Order: sequence, then structure tokens, then C-alpha cells
Amino acid sequence: ARGGLCRDRAGQPGGDGAVRLYTDYFCPSCRDLESRLAPVIKDLVKRNAAQVMFVDAPGHKNSSLYARSFLYVLNEKKDLDRALTARAVLMEASGKGVADQGKLESLLKEKGIALKPFDTGATFNVFVSYLKRDQIRETPTCVIENDGKLQKVLGSEDIIEALKRLQ
Repeated sequence: ARGGLCRDRAGQPGGDGAVRLYTDYFCPSCRDLESRLAPVIKDLVKRNAAQVMFVDAPGHKNSSLYARSFLYVLNEKKDLDRALTARAVLMEASGKGVADQGKLESLLKEKGIALKPFDTGATFNVFVSYLKRDQIRETPTCVIENDGKLQKVLGSEDIIEALKRLQ
């Protein structure tokens, strides 16, 4: 996954469809969604049905800290399973109120997930452009581009159902 774009194990982008998932680590609905999202995302990527991008929305004062940690994970190794595991660890940490970069890194390392820091400014600029373009006002939100059509889906249940239809 580069800049939030998850790729299949061979490193190739997923199918013709594009899925952008907008979440915030500190949003209870987003945490609920992400805990159920992994099997659906894995299937979409495995079957090459869509490219999937996680766009971390800045809804909380510590959201950028978490987004940066996730990008550091992707910078170390681009692997979907690893990315989903890292997101689960980060979601759990946000639920516990962890607000320190060192503690986040320690939690990830305890799970065998290494990080490779880099300047995330350009990636955050891309995220901001997607947030503006897709007019994201709340999380969780999913934007699906498929067959030239754009669909915006709000809420955990509707997002899961919309992604299942792509399968």
C-alpha cells in the first residue's frame, strides 16, 4: 500500500473500480466498521475487483498522529494483511486514548509491525485533496468509483453492503 493505496500481494493495483474509505481512528462508528471490514476488503483485493484506499480523516486532535503511524507502517512494507492488522491495532489504541507516538510505535512493534518514518506531507496533501473532492463531511464514508459512476455511502452497515455488492 503506497500513500494509503492497498495493493494485492503481487504489488499490482486492484481492478478497475476504486474504493476510498474515509475513517477516523477516534470515531466509534469507524472502529466498529473497521473491525468487520477486513474480510470484505481482502476479498475485493484478492479477486482484483477494486483498488482500495484508506483515507484517514482529521476528526480528532490526535488523528494525524495515527494517520502518520499508519503511513509509516505502509512505508516499511506494502502488504494488505499487515495494513489491516496495523489499522486494527491503531483503532484499539485510539479507543484506549493513547496519544503518544512512542506508545503507538511500541504497540505496533509488539504485534510484529515495523515502521519506517518518512515525510508524510505530500501524502497528507493528497488526502486533503480527496477529502475536498469527495466532499467528506462525516465518517465513516465510502466513495466507490465503478464503471464511470460515483457512489457515496455513509454509515457502517451501508458501507459493508455496498462493498459486498462489488464482490
